[in-house]
Amino acid sequence: MSIAINSRENDKRRSPRRRSAWRQWLIEAVRGITAGFRSDSIFFVHLFIGSLTVATAAMLGLSRVEWAILVLALCSTIAAELFHQVLKQLGDLVQLVGIKRARSIRRFGVAAVAVVTFGSGAAIAILIVSRLWGLLVGAG
Repeated sequence: MSIAINSRENDKRRSPRRRSAWRQWLIEAVRGITAGFRSDSIFFVHLFIGSLTVATAAMLGLSRVEWAILVLALCSTIAAELFHQVLKQLGDLVQLVGIKRARSIRRFGVAAVAVVTFGSGAAIAILIVSRLWGLLVGAG
């Protein structure tokens, strides 16, 4: 009898916890972001440059709308890099079927990341340079 009770208790401990859908989604999102940062060093480059950008923006005293644009630009860059990681993994799977298809998938991914990164960089540069210009011209 004690064996049956112990096996039931072990089954209860091993069974996955039931979570609400939003909480499970949040856990999967955090795990995905963590896996992304561990998979490629470019995430740390984005994190470093993003940190410098946020520090500069804080020193310049951006408005709420400017902060919203800044956060959107930084988040879209990270999202594009995460999507690029997905495409790289899909490219590895497709490579078994044909190497040309895998290269095509990877090129699309790199192009998408480049467009988002350059566009976000341009938006951030416009915000910061316009604020610096206002400070320099206003002080003179």
